[in-house]
Amino acid sequence: MGVLSWRCLSSLPLSPAPGFNLNGSAIAKSPRVKLGLAALILFSQGACVSAPATTSRMIYRTPGTVSAQWSRIQDECNYEAEKATASASLKTPTEYRRFRLFNMCAKLNGATFVGKVTMPDAEWERISMQCKAEARTAVAKQAASQSRDELQEDLEIDCAKRNGAVFRQDYYP
Repeated sequence: MGVLSWRCLSSLPLSPAPGFNLNGSAIAKSPRVKLGLAALILFSQGACVSAPATTSRMIYRTPGTVSAQWSRIQDECNYEAEKATASASLKTPTEYRRFRLFNMCAKLNGATFVGKVTMPDAEWERISMQCKAEARTAVAKQAASQSRDELQEDLEIDCAKRNGAVFRQDYYP
């Protein structure tokens, strides 16, 4: 039997129920109560199964931009967004504004916001690798150009959509 997560333990009652003694052993007097308690514990174990790691990703089209350039653009836009929202009070919902500022900065640097994808990490990695390979193969015979890069990114996104990735157009986390 696995260890209960703190969320599951915090849902257990703190005060003793009728039929239990207070010496810490929590022994029920009735067999029906014991059976019910056992069922409750088994049910809570099933409810506390951890889900696979899931991440939300902001996806952009960045034709003609190499990885190092896009990394620099991301750093610059994150810095600008943080700088603009740093003085906001704790009561202000800044995450939405920060995403909007980041996206405006990325757009000024030539990136186009495609959407936000939320799915388990392992599934995204599988889809991403498959679609990159498929798109690379499809444009392999074309000469290197910006239109080839744009086509490759479009093919990757279309492939991801075909394989179950849903691109939401909102900025909310």
